[in-house]
Amino acid sequence: MTRILDETTFMGMVRYSLATGMDRLVLRPGFRPMVDGLGGPRELGWRQVTCEDTDAAAGIVLERMRVPKRMRNSELDAARELFPLFELPGEALIEAEFEAARGGIAVSLDLIRPLEQPAEIEAPEPGSGC
Repeated sequence: MTRILDETTFMGMVRYSLATGMDRLVLRPGFRPMVDGLGGPRELGWRQVTCEDTDAAAGIVLERMRVPKRMRNSELDAARELFPLFELPGEALIEAEFEAARGGIAVSLDLIRPLEQPAEIEAPEPGSGC
């Protein structure tokens, strides 16, 4: 019997993707996990993903999402868009996308790394020619 994707394995896939320079991780029922980034798309060395795996991955992502403090008690929260983002502090901001797929849902993660040496951003002075 195949074990359903757990949080440790899922986060291991995310961290492996980050460590190997990947920008995207995709879990789609019926396929092996795919990563894309430096060197182009490739499969991870893990078994074929099931619909139970993608359901579990979606649950992990949704549990990690946090509603901003200012919106937690708002009576108008239905009028505000909440983005499917979660953070690995110091490692990456992760944006999730969910879509219907044959056999379940597909979970795609965009991995957004922090700038290593954030450049100073200055507004050009009016008339400076920049």
